Amino acid sequence: MSFETPLPMSRKSELFKGGELIIDKCRLYSQNGASIDLTNHFESIDVYENIYENTLSGSITIIDGLNIAQHLPIMGQEMLELTFYTPGLTKNKVKFIVNEISNRFSDKAQKMQKYTLNFVSLEAISNINKRVSKAYQGKNHETIEKILREYLTEEKQLFVEETLYTHKYVIPNWKPFTTINWLSSRSVAAKNPNVANYVFYETIDGFYFVSLSNIMSRPVVQDYRFDPAGTLDTQTGQRDILRELKNIEKYTIKPCANRSTQMTQGMFSGKITTHDLITKKIEHKEFNYNDHFDKTPSVEKNKPISTLVALANSQESAFRRLYPKHTFKHDDIFDNEKSETFVLERNSLMSQLNNGPGINIIVPGDSRRRVGDIVDVKLPSPEPKNTLQKWYDMSTSGRYMITKIRHSMTNKNYKLFLELSRESSMTAMPDNKSKML
Repeated sequence: MSFETPLPMSRKSELFKGGELIIDKCRLYSQNGASIDLTNHFESIDVYENIYENTLSGSITIIDGLNIAQHLPIMGQEMLELTFYTPGLTKNKVKFIVNEISNRFSDKAQKMQKYTLNFVSLEAISNINKRVSKAYQGKNHETIEKILREYLTEEKQLFVEETLYTHKYVIPNWKPFTTINWLSSRSVAAKNPNVANYVFYETIDGFYFVSLSNIMSRPVVQDYRFDPAGTLDTQTGQRDILRELKNIEKYTIKPCANRSTQMTQGMFSGKITTHDLITKKIEHKEFNYNDHFDKTPSVEKNKPISTLVALANSQESAFRRLYPKHTFKHDDIFDNEKSETFVLERNSLMSQLNNGPGINIIVPGDSRRRVGDIVDVKLPSPEPKNTLQKWYDMSTSGRYMITKIRHSMTNKNYKLFLELSRESSMTAMPDNKSKML
């Protein structure tokens, strides 16, 4: 095995080509107070954002010719401070805790060794050490902010979307993120009672407690297109840097339309029965995908299925739930559970995005991108087209939400591995027989 000695990172403040990167700081701090600058000792750095994960994670692969692992030493729980950015853009500053040390591999001359440090956000470690045993009363977004500030962090920003109802909960010795995720699953948007798909996640900018539907209504922040080779220069012969940042290097269309899974998870239809233990009253509520789709924001405007496909939409027995209720369980709150306001809606909305159309793309690095961003994608059509305006495939192109990001950094380039998802279609599905033109 041979290792290349990493080259020093540039300190340019202007972007000259797509995929450039500046690592302004990459310092590892030992628990004994010692530290070392890893800027010229790493092979690669990966930082992961995931809209379904509570915290950031990542890894750094080190080419070690100084026996840093012994002399620092590296034992786990070291702090890594990282500052990186695309030249000309705002700096991204993050801190992590080393959570795992991989196998070490030496070169043939036994002069260098290579190993990977896996790291997580500081709050992921704090979550392991903390327990919530406390009563809370208020709206869910207020309770979540209190838990975050009391048990996890007072420093990081929290971006909040308000929830609708007032609840009272006694948290039974749960971990903070377990509590936050449970509250998220029971939250309904203040601005739209049909929205019940809240998530709690972290980006490089901070923590977010928002509904996916709210994210879907955001404007497009970047467009990406799969350009043929040799089209990245302007007519003047100069590099078109902005266009390079939009170029898709590689893409994969993800599997979707698993109708049996979607039906089982309650995407198309469902029924909930509530039983009040005090009044002995039984109530039923049914959910229908076609009726509900237009009541909530979507990434695109059209359903990804034909409205004539009624088999899935009409079978509420595919997803049924029974929930008990307790009138005035707390003296000042008539109905504390409110399960009929979120159970069917959340199961459908979450299944729509998780099992909907999606693509994975690799693009030049752009330190502004975050999970939750809305992007517009143009992928080429495999069929011949008569006009340049219709070169793209309308079934896979259009708006998408970024649900996962891998910021992949080396001393030579910076790439983004993006997972894009949506629960809708750019074009309406036909409701009658059509033929290929």
